[in-house]
Amino acid sequence: MKENNSLSRRRFLATSMAAAAALKGSANVFASGHTYEGLLPAGSGRILAALDGGRILALMKDTSASLSRDGGETWGEPFPLLQQGKPMNITRNHLVPLKGGTVGMVYAEELSGAPARHADHRVLRFTTSQDGGRNWSAGSDIDLPGPGSGSSGAFLQVPFGRLTELSTGRLLLPVYWQFNGLHPETRRAMATGMLDGHSIGLEGHAHRPQMSGCFAYFSDDRGSTWQRSKGSIMVWPLPGERSLGGFGGTAEPVVTELKDGRILMLLRTKVGRFFQAHSDDGGENWHEASPTALSSGDVPCDLDRLRGSRQLLVIWNQTTGDEIRTGYYRSRLSVATSADEGKTWQNFKTVDSSPGLQPAGRVSPPPVAHIRVNPKAGKLPSGFIRCHYPSLAFSGKQVLMTYQYDTVREGKRTRRIKLVRVPESWFMSA
Repeated sequence: MKENNSLSRRRFLATSMAAAAALKGSANVFASGHTYEGLLPAGSGRILAALDGGRILALMKDTSASLSRDGGETWGEPFPLLQQGKPMNITRNHLVPLKGGTVGMVYAEELSGAPARHADHRVLRFTTSQDGGRNWSAGSDIDLPGPGSGSSGAFLQVPFGRLTELSTGRLLLPVYWQFNGLHPETRRAMATGMLDGHSIGLEGHAHRPQMSGCFAYFSDDRGSTWQRSKGSIMVWPLPGERSLGGFGGTAEPVVTELKDGRILMLLRTKVGRFFQAHSDDGGENWHEASPTALSSGDVPCDLDRLRGSRQLLVIWNQTTGDEIRTGYYRSRLSVATSADEGKTWQNFKTVDSSPGLQPAGRVSPPPVAHIRVNPKAGKLPSGFIRCHYPSLAFSGKQVLMTYQYDTVREGKRTRRIKLVRVPESWFMSA
């Protein structure tokens, strides 16, 4: 099959009948005639990279990729990612276009031939491609190998947010660590809801003992060597703890460079909203995290800058406290812009939402306190969806938003990656 010939939107939808039906019923507020909605090829990962010439690169889950030349409406035959002529051995990966036409990738590689006690260890590595993602350099280690397995409950270095190339040329990678208490009493604790007569899982994280914190790696020599930022960023103290502390974990950080050269990091939390932290020195040291006005459950976001207006753009699951408690904390996807470098946010819009929820403007955040889905969340409406783990990419004057799109049929979940493409002007319109 040649690139761009017949992997059409209709064929994408036909591969998942449940997802196609949900697409028709999902709520959004796009300007008709200026948008595109579709599902990426089955097996796609969540990250897109917009290359030069309007090309869009989508990673697959089997260490291959697919290329689109028309903004994501059609896709070419998947091709393998090769490193020195051999298929890459990767478990997690993130792409970023760098200056000069280079594509960078951060990935995790499982240790091979390691002693049994280190069998679940992996190392983060950085590699580059000069031909649009088909062939990759040998790569360099970002840090020493560390555990990254659910069997041990320890994750020492999990890359999440987009690798960012700062104006200084420094590469900055936001990362988090996580430790889980794997007690038999709580290991499988889960909030559930009823959907079409079936019990489905809604949330596990806030029902199990878990600690997490964020930091960053940075490189000043184009990725050859890396250093770690000082300490970890957490939510502390928490209100209501009588100034004695009170720990709140942070995870899945995203970063962007501000106009004055500082770095802004947004942090996932379990306390009803995103927190933010700033660095004055390119990510080496971070100030204490403080709450934002972005109301959210325990879910991630993505953050970048519109290419035309240069305003900041954030995409995330905006929810009220009651919506979190009743299981909808991943069921409305919102965007907002900031004209003052993240101090305030405006132009709140809904990208997608589930039956049972309405598109919403700005949602007032609940008080800063631990909040989670009720253990028994109750009945959910037919057609219930989760639209979460969003990612942003930019191609010309278009913004591409991708996110996990979960539908449930007879108690079984189907997950695909949904792509929505809109002009930049949509984010600024009334």
